[in-house]
Amino acid sequence: MKDIKSSKKEIGRLKEENHIETLLNIYKWLRKQKYKDLSDTKSKRAFFRKRNASEILKDGFFSGCADYVIVAAHILRSFKIPTRIVQVVSLDWLKNKPSKIVGHVLLEIYIYNHWFVFDPSKGILGFDYSSLNFVAYKKGLNIQDINIKELDELKVKLDRFKKYWRKKNIK
Repeated sequence: MKDIKSSKKEIGRLKEENHIETLLNIYKWLRKQKYKDLSDTKSKRAFFRKRNASEILKDGFFSGCADYVIVAAHILRSFKIPTRIVQVVSLDWLKNKPSKIVGHVLLEIYIYNHWFVFDPSKGILGFDYSSLNFVAYKKGLNIQDINIKELDELKVKLDRFKKYWRKKNIK
């Protein structure tokens, strides 16, 4: 895969007059890129939220939802579409007690005078988090604003959020 500068023409062709068509083009383009399964913990720790869009494209693979979001946010911003990155957790995980955290990273995009939720790794566009069965944990302009830099930190912070959320929302 080329770095983001040499991919500029290819990425520029993703833009359409209709924002929905642009989102669909971005999703299709992202799905054509190489995905690398980093299920072993050592590899996952090496790449977890450590790269920017140019580095992801230069490395030639995506390793998870954060990588898709980082690149999609870069593309959307280059098209002058306001974008925020959001760490979310599954509403089911918050309500129940499965031990494995069900977290994800999505985008908020501002089109048609409204903020929408966009999952560039799955091609899903929603009006709000509940329509996608998620609750927002934290938002930012970039992945660093979420302030979760390590896998262990993800577990600690989302477990803490779950306790807070359950206390506030479950009687």
